[in-house]
Amino acid sequence: LPALRFHHQVDAVRWNPERGLFEVDYTQLDADGEAEALGRTHTRNVVLGVGTEPHVPDPFRPLAEDPAVPVVHAADYLRHRDT
Repeated sequence: LPALRFHHQVDAVRWNPERGLFEVDYTQLDADGEAEALGRTHTRNVVLGVGTEPHVPDPFRPLAEDPAVPVVHAADYLRHRDT
C-alpha cells in the first residue's frame, strides 16, 4: 500500500466538512521511538484495525455519532458498501 506509513504516531484526526476529507496530524518517529518531525495529511478514508470485537475508540465516538460524517465500522461494512 503506497500510503501506508510505519514509525508514525497519529496525534489527531478531524473531519473537515469544507474539503470532505479527514485531517490527520502525526508525529514521525525515529528508530528509538523519539519524535523526529510533525506533519499533517488529508485523506478520504481512515482505517483502524484492532481486535475482533466491534468497538469504536473514544476519540472517534463523536465522529461515529455524527450523521454528517461518513464513519462506518467494519462490522457494518457490508450493509453500507456501494452496490
